Amino acid sequence: MTNKDLFENTDGKLVEKVAEEFPVLTDEEKERIFAMSERKYNISINNDNKENEEFNSYNEVKGVERYNRPMWYKAISIAAAAVLMTGGVAGSMMLMHRGGSNVPAVEMETTAAATEAPATTEEPAEDVSEYMAAALELTDKLGYYEKILYYHDVAIDENDTLTFTMQNSKGQEHEENYARVTDPEIQSGDDLKNAILAICTDEFRDVLYNDSGEYNENDLIFNGCDYLYSSSYFINDFSGYENGATINNYYKTYGFITYNEKLYVCTNYMNKDEDFYSSEPEIISHDDDYFEAARMAVGPGLNYFDSPNIQVGTKITFQFKKVDGEWKINNITEGRCVEAWALAAVNHYFNYVCTDYSPDELDIRNDQNDDGLITTSFYDKLINNYRILKNDSDNSCRIYCIIKNKDGKDFLEFTADVEFLIKDGFGFMGDEDYSEYFSFSDVTIKEIR
Repeated sequence: MTNKDLFENTDGKLVEKVAEEFPVLTDEEKERIFAMSERKYNISINNDNKENEEFNSYNEVKGVERYNRPMWYKAISIAAAAVLMTGGVAGSMMLMHRGGSNVPAVEMETTAAATEAPATTEEPAEDVSEYMAAALELTDKLGYYEKILYYHDVAIDENDTLTFTMQNSKGQEHEENYARVTDPEIQSGDDLKNAILAICTDEFRDVLYNDSGEYNENDLIFNGCDYLYSSSYFINDFSGYENGATINNYYKTYGFITYNEKLYVCTNYMNKDEDFYSSEPEIISHDDDYFEAARMAVGPGLNYFDSPNIQVGTKITFQFKKVDGEWKINNITEGRCVEAWALAAVNHYFNYVCTDYSPDELDIRNDQNDDGLITTSFYDKLINNYRILKNDSDNSCRIYCIIKNKDGKDFLEFTADVEFLIKDGFGFMGDEDYSEYFSFSDVTIKEIR
């Protein structure tokens, strides 16, 4: 039934009702008001359809999901149409007598609904943009300096190169290639050290130096084992050798050399554009002059569990302090490495939890020599056969891992949610019972045929 049919099939009842309520109208005036109401109704419906067509067309172009009005909106529209069909003429007459607006009834209904809606009590989100910006800048800088040291990821001039043949005490030789460093901030080892110190408070500088020990007073060492800066990388001056010369290096590795007062980096082991972090900063706490933020780090130096296959990495918590109006790193706390704990959990599960498969038929344990020393750890056996599917910071994760049998063939697909129950802990080297460390849920094990 069309909109026109709705009006034409009223059997004159609507006209009679108008005649009863407004007997002063002539027949011509009645028909004119009736036609005006019909036209308003059609305009409202047509505009509504046009709006939907334009909205859907826009969404299809933009590639987003099509929006469908909820059922309650359709009910209101039907009710508004009913108002027009049963009382629209009388309503129009009342508006005419009062000199009121000719806003369609559907708009009046929705306006009233919006007016009566309860006011929201939700508080606006806290503005942490200042802390986020500072955390990004300082942690990215530290990551960049670390990548220079470990990945040799620094700007170079590929047309200014050197090549030396390195020879060990057995006469074995290999070539090492170098390119001139063009980063204006890093033109010497001292430049790198000073760049790191420039983003740290005086208190944190003392920590880095004190951890270095008396025999490494020029180095910056974090947690007593990880170098933020190693002076031995930058003390090699090859200016006395001709380009292409053979040098007896006795197994030494020269990551950086000085040649005619210019800094060169070894490109043999350069890993450009490697990620240092796997997450953006998370602001933990803050006040006017102090805040904490955490990031997951996959890069070396701040990550004791180093492997090319690290995906999530180690939680690093940074403390920042404002000094003379400028944010500085005031301390660094290393958390757990998600991969190390997850793989230890897999090892523990098949050694102490799983009853369907014996660990004797699986290649899941450490290999040891006759003296009890580990020759191949379970980490080495699993590190290239796993995937962290999701994680909640360094508190829990979902891991997928392939377990090989004793013949070295893929045997089982293991998937599980693992919760890390102990807040602190470092390293799992033996095939021991770590029941207090892990909780497992949603475990699936499938044999690989």
